[in-house]
Amino acid sequence: MIKYIYTWISFHGITDILLPLNIWVPVYSLSLMSNALPMDCLNMITFILSGIHFYYDMYLNPIYIYSILTALLYFGRSKYSQLIILSYMSLIHVPIHLYNLERSYYTYLSLISCYIGFYNCDFLINTLDKIISSGATLPNNYFHKTLLGFINAHIITNLIENKH
Repeated sequence: MIKYIYTWISFHGITDILLPLNIWVPVYSLSLMSNALPMDCLNMITFILSGIHFYYDMYLNPIYIYSILTALLYFGRSKYSQLIILSYMSLIHVPIHLYNLERSYYTYLSLISCYIGFYNCDFLINTLDKIISSGATLPNNYFHKTLLGFINAHIITNLIENKH
């Protein structure tokens, strides 16, 4: 079941490729620089951007959002904290994101193809599991940094798209 959940959460970011190239290509190109940043700096950027991103799900007070994020990270190794994160992402964030997409044959084909691809990428799924189960501290390697770069690119791309 956890493999389905990680796939569901991770594949929603691929929807950025459905946007105009001039929006997402520069942002994702710059995201590759995440490997040059220290992990603490990258985690702080991701934390700040995540709070902004989740604000658009429910328009809660940002102080409330960052307080919850801080608590979830502080107790990140707790199964309860992990369950809250995965439940929120699976049941609230991803459905809202997918609901706001333009519905077309190309969209559905892209989503299904990416879901199948991500589901069959054990390296990705295992890395996501290690990140979540460690409270976001492991594996602390270049792939972890690249994933954070892509997550940040997804958030920035959506912020730019929401401005249009």
